[in-house]
Amino acid sequence: MNLSNAKLILSIFVLLVFTQNTFAQRGERGANFDKLKQELNLTDDQVSKIESINVDAKEKMIALRKSEDTDKREKMKALRAEKEAAMRAILTEEQAEKLDALQTERKENRKAKFEARKDYKEANKDKFKSMRLEMKRYYQEMVYPTLIEKRTELDRSISADDKTTINELRALVQKDKAEMKARKKASSMEGKSKDGKASKFKMKTRKMPHNRGMKHTFKHNDEARTTLKNLASKYENEIKSIHEELEPTMKEWKQFAKDTKQKYLGDMPEGMHEKHKKHRHTDGEHKEGKHMQRHAEKSMMKKAAFLLLDPNVKIATDELIFEGDTPAQKGFVNAFPNPAAESQTIEFEVLESGKVVVDIVDKTGKVINNVFNGVLEAGTQKVNVNLQNIGNDIYFYRISDAIGTRSHEIIVKK
Repeated sequence: MNLSNAKLILSIFVLLVFTQNTFAQRGERGANFDKLKQELNLTDDQVSKIESINVDAKEKMIALRKSEDTDKREKMKALRAEKEAAMRAILTEEQAEKLDALQTERKENRKAKFEARKDYKEANKDKFKSMRLEMKRYYQEMVYPTLIEKRTELDRSISADDKTTINELRALVQKDKAEMKARKKASSMEGKSKDGKASKFKMKTRKMPHNRGMKHTFKHNDEARTTLKNLASKYENEIKSIHEELEPTMKEWKQFAKDTKQKYLGDMPEGMHEKHKKHRHTDGEHKEGKHMQRHAEKSMMKKAAFLLLDPNVKIATDELIFEGDTPAQKGFVNAFPNPAAESQTIEFEVLESGKVVVDIVDKTGKVINNVFNGVLEAGTQKVNVNLQNIGNDIYFYRISDAIGTRSHEIIVKK
C-alpha cells in the first residue's frame, strides 16, 4: 500500500463528502459578530472601524504567514494583542466591561464543552476506534476504487507536459510532508526532559502548523499555487463532468458517514456537536464578496486534490487490516471464483505447521461463519467453502495461524 496516495485519497474523500459544511462554519463566525454587535449595542461608526481593524489585521497576518520569519509565533501573538487593543479603544467603558463578561462566559462554556467531549471520548474510545475502522474499510472498498477509476479516465485527457508538471507538484507536496515530519520529530525531542518524559514547559512548542500536506504546500508557495490553479482551470470541464457523474455516489458516501457516526456516537450528549453547528444563511447572503471567494478557493482545492491523485499508484484493497492482523508476516492468499454465489475455494499459505483457524467475517469484523479450525502442515492449503447461507455483500476470510493473522476480501453475489 502506498501510504502517501492513501492519505491523499482520504483527503479527497473528506473534501467531496463534507465540503457542504464550509459555508456553515464560515457563516457561524459572521453570525457571532452580528450577535456581538447586538449585545454590545455597537454604533454604525464603531462597526465600520472594527471591520477596518479586522481587514488590516488579516492582511498583516497573511503577510507574516508567507514570510520567512523564524519567530512567527510570537509576532502573531503580538498582532492579535495589537488588534484587541485597537478594538477596545473604540468601545465605551460600559461596552468594554460587557465584552469582558461575555468573553469570560464564553471561555468557561468552551472549557466545559471541551472537558465534556474529552470525557465522552475517553469513556467511549472503543466506539471511536470501531467507527474509524469501519470508515477506513468503507473507504478502501467503495471510495478508493471509484476515485482511481475516474482519475484514470481524466488522465487520458491530460497532455504529456501537464502530466510532467503534475508529477513535479506531487513531489513538492511529498517534500513538504517529509520536512514537516522532520520538524515535528525535532520539536518532539526538544519537548522531552533529561529523563525522557515530556516537558510541561516545552509541550507548547510541539504543536504543528494547522495546514498540512497539500493545503500547506500551496498556501505558502505562490508559484506552485498559481501553477496548480491554472491546471485545475484548464481541466475544469472534465473534472466537473466527473463530479456530476459521481454526485449520486457521493451522496451515498455522505449518508454512510452520517449513519456510521449515528451508529457509534448516537448517544453523544446534546450540545457536544456545537463545534460543527450549521448556520443557515438568509437569501442572498454569501453570494458576493469574501464568502464567494472562499467557496471558489474550496472548489479549486477539490479539483487540485483530484488532479494530484496518482492513478498509477495502486493501493491494495483486497486485503484489509483487522485488529490483531500481522501484515508483515502475510503469506499467499487467493479465493476463487470471486465473486462467488454458492461455493468457493480458498487457497492460502500456512507459514508454520500448527493450528489454523479460517473465519468469514463481515466489514465490522464480526464472525459470520467458521470455515476451518484444525491443524495444517506448512505450505499451500485449499479449503472448499459453502456460501449458501451467506447473503450478498462484501466479506473477508480471516486466517489465523502460528505466525499471525491476515485477511482477504471476497464478494458474495447470487
